[in-house]
Amino acid sequence: MRGSNLRSGRLPDHTGRTRVLTEAPADVPVPDWPLSGPSDREAAVWEAMWKRPLAVLWHEEDATALVALYVRKQVECEAPGSPAALITAMRGLADDLYLTSAARKRAGVTIKPPGETPASVTPIRRNAGPSTNADDALGVLARWRDLGTEFGPETLQYIDAVAELANRGVSTPPYEYLDHQQQGA
Repeated sequence: MRGSNLRSGRLPDHTGRTRVLTEAPADVPVPDWPLSGPSDREAAVWEAMWKRPLAVLWHEEDATALVALYVRKQVECEAPGSPAALITAMRGLADDLYLTSAARKRAGVTIKPPGETPASVTPIRRNAGPSTNADDALGVLARWRDLGTEFGPETLQYIDAVAELANRGVSTPPYEYLDHQQQGA
């Protein structure tokens, strides 16, 4: 099975933990340009890229060469008559670098304005009565837990399970509820 990091060309699956980055400029050093001599335009785009909030992730993943390739191809795309294949390649690189909202969503990366706190979550009441559907929110938590993964309280999976329990009139935290159900079985 292939690994998932920026250099593998495959985005990691969202693990249930959300990484929140601040919209402020990243506090990482701008690395040296790793490719052959950059043009003036490439140098300017390179500097700007490393000020983006996502630069924190690129720095952690040692994705300097991938960012440089993206910058070089972006500058090439700016030229009139750029081939469509180049633009298609740029889309893939943008995904690999979490530059698209879809890629950030898949990886659990969120960018918030400085000082903004996460919104509080109020469970939405759904159909009354206990659910027996294996695909309900508690079933999702139970299946993932059996595989050795637990979702944190800030994840949608956990929040959905809280809402499901609230709909049943239960205020016990989801994993505690599952433990109690398993002990009673």
